[in-house]
Amino acid sequence: MAAAPSLADPSVMLAHERTDELVKCVERDDLLGVLLVLCYCVDDEVNGKASAFPMTPLETAVCYPTRRFAVRRLIIECLLHRGASADDILRKPAASAHAAPLSVLRGWRSGGREQASIAYQLCFVLSLEEAETYITDNGLGPDGPHDPPPTASSGPPSGEASTSTAPAEPSAREGVAGAPQPSSHWIYVGRLPLQTAERWIYDKLAQAGTPANDIFLSKARNQPSRFAFVGFITAQAAQLAVRILDQEFVHGNTVSATRFRDRSTGSTQPHISEADLIARRYVGAQRHAALPPTERRIGLFLLHLPPGTTESEIYLFLRRSVPAAQIGAIEVRRAGLSVLAFADVPDEQACQRAIVGLDGEALGGYGVRVSWLEPRSLWSPTQHAVADAMARYRDFLENEKRSSAARPTAANNESTNESISSSITELSRTHEPTELDIQRLRSLGMDDDQIKAIERIWTPLHEPPAQPDGSAPFDRSVDITVQFGHVTQSEARAALEHNAKAPAFPDDAAMQARYEAFLRAQTGDSRDWYTVFFAQLADFNRSSAAFTAKAREIVNSAAVGAEKENKMEMDASDVKQEE
Repeated sequence: MAAAPSLADPSVMLAHERTDELVKCVERDDLLGVLLVLCYCVDDEVNGKASAFPMTPLETAVCYPTRRFAVRRLIIECLLHRGASADDILRKPAASAHAAPLSVLRGWRSGGREQASIAYQLCFVLSLEEAETYITDNGLGPDGPHDPPPTASSGPPSGEASTSTAPAEPSAREGVAGAPQPSSHWIYVGRLPLQTAERWIYDKLAQAGTPANDIFLSKARNQPSRFAFVGFITAQAAQLAVRILDQEFVHGNTVSATRFRDRSTGSTQPHISEADLIARRYVGAQRHAALPPTERRIGLFLLHLPPGTTESEIYLFLRRSVPAAQIGAIEVRRAGLSVLAFADVPDEQACQRAIVGLDGEALGGYGVRVSWLEPRSLWSPTQHAVADAMARYRDFLENEKRSSAARPTAANNESTNESISSSITELSRTHEPTELDIQRLRSLGMDDDQIKAIERIWTPLHEPPAQPDGSAPFDRSVDITVQFGHVTQSEARAALEHNAKAPAFPDDAAMQARYEAFLRAQTGDSRDWYTVFFAQLADFNRSSAAFTAKAREIVNSAAVGAEKENKMEMDASDVKQEE
């Protein structure tokens, strides 16, 4: 997946700036960017015209070309769910409007809204972090040129993606006097162990007389490793760096290095975001620690932390270089999918010692970057993914691996049905409910009786249970009770008016959006609170029926084929005996 450009904080934008940012996100098919900006938009901003050219975000989605219609369709559905008007577009479509997006608009009021359940969940149900996980896992990220290099030997594993972006003009705050030259030549460094950070690359090259101009480090997606994009001013320096780093052995890994070239565009430059960027060039621990007072903030910022890092672990890590009395408040935060920390260390010299002594050191098996304090506002929990935010950690990873265990293979003389039965038996052993499964149900508010009923539903069947004569076939159904909640129409209108002045959930954009959808349903202005829920149920039922029919069709077809093969073998054997 391509890189996701960083976004400025929409909460501090003016109304027209949010519209402009929304249009930019639509143009680059940045679904997560659209969701982030929509969290702060009112209807007038969603339907506003861009400053650069008179088009609304929805008009842009219909007219601007795309190579990824699946993403564009979700963007259109999200815009419509959040109040975008399609009336003018449908009344007189622009000459540049594309047929596929127009078909989404035309079908919106005749079942399209109810079928757009994924977009509804992205807008109103999932948090931004959960939405980012869904978007990343399903390959729905922005269609940018930040793909790995093409060579199999030195490029990143399939599916890796970088969230790093290179600033067009790196800031002097990173320790380079005056306006530093931008990097013109880039290399890709892959298979870096988790214990390494930017400092290992920088020091390795500096010792060889080839210092890097830029380093952007990220976690390899779905791999226990990291990768980096390293920039240089000259082609000779970049080529020399490849020779130095390629096949270098560190922490049990053999590092790969190659000249960067985007395989889809041929570009030798990593993607440069049009949005505001955090100036995060890496120029080495010593130079960074020596920044003048006008170019840094007192305190410490830690990046590339392991998942689940606690404040106490950060405290013990800092104690390696900083006296306990000089360590103030510590805040660990997730921004997108990155784990980072802010530490209040009011003593300037203590900060310098920590940067020089701790930058690149390992915490919990992860190499950590330590720098001067970053503004917390740039790393708010609702911030769009930035340079290092592609880590993927889930508590149930090992359980999921066990779920894909290989099934036993039937012996040659076994029938297909016997083979399938054996596989199902083994499957039932490997899919016993774990304590984590039960904990998930309890976290949803299920009581013991409900959990027992659900356990009966998900237990694999050796064969359907016998049903009394004349009764309906076994279908593994369950009755549920849904609480939709209600307030009177006047109460809902009063709540909406109050909400316009003071949001009910100012710190939770996803909860705020769901709250507004609930109130609009109570006033009668919208039916989304109900129809989308039932559309999801209907879609689930349709899918279950279709999957059941398809599986049985395949099994029956395989059984018939096996029977024919056995008969042919027996006929051939009889002929041979007669001879």
